[in-house]
Amino acid sequence: MDDKLSFTRPSVTLWWALFFLPTHANASNNFNYNYLYADLAAGSFNDDLGTNSSVTSLAVGGKRIVEDQILATIDYEARFIHPNDNTTTENYMLLPGMALSYSLEDKWDIIAGVKIGYVWSSKTNDTTDEKLFSDNDFMWGGDISLQYEVNQDWQISLTGELRRSDILDEDIFNMRAGYNINKMFVIAGFYTHKNYGKTTTNEAGISLKYMY
Repeated sequence: MDDKLSFTRPSVTLWWALFFLPTHANASNNFNYNYLYADLAAGSFNDDLGTNSSVTSLAVGGKRIVEDQILATIDYEARFIHPNDNTTTENYMLLPGMALSYSLEDKWDIIAGVKIGYVWSSKTNDTTDEKLFSDNDFMWGGDISLQYEVNQDWQISLTGELRRSDILDEDIFNMRAGYNINKMFVIAGFYTHKNYGKTTTNEAGISLKYMY
């Protein structure tokens, strides 16, 4: 595991070097890809949204234009799942990456990216505090998003993503609608479906984005 962690360190270092390069002007329609974000969500495990409240997640990260339509990206996520009354699963992921934005036509953008990072996962018996499982591993992934500018105030997006590791695989679908509060802040609502192979989660949440 230490060898795998050492392998990911250069990608994290490269990402931070790119992130602190001078900002370039946005090149895709009116979308701003220089931003930081925070997402908070809750939802159901192995059932429809609203059936139970067994999932909580927090994600933070950002994007930065480093050259024309090339973006540096980073995502950190903490997820807590209660598959039953006595067990808690915790997943933590750090995924720096790169992406490319492309304007399909007026008001439409597509963004495709790749990510390389690390995942930490554990499962605990809540009654006895016994650690049932604990591991960490290299993780890679990719995503593609379609964005549409409804008007100057509203934007909507659809995103498909996959993440792969030896201890955790995720297939993700996300859709969200965002409202521009002003030039610096966007607030959004979103829905996320995650498929882990044998189990699923359905979540709804809110997001705050800071544009710079």
